Amino acid sequence: TWHHSQQLTIAPDGTHLLKVSVRGFDELRFWIAWMGEGAEIVDPPEWRQRMIAMIDAMRGRYRGALR
Repeated sequence: TWHHSQQLTIAPDGTHLLKVSVRGFDELRFWIAWMGEGAEIVDPPEWRQRMIAMIDAMRGRYRGALR
């Protein structure tokens, strides 16, 4: 078990849906960042938007860094 509240469902197409209860967005965003591009916040929509904003800010920080 990865998290005490986890509920894992595997869809027929092989994707995994992990549901967890967390204390807030900050706890979840670290997990999502750790999981990388294979992870996606589906609900709640406001947390999804916050993650998008965080990724956009990171993209801006690293834009042009590896030229």
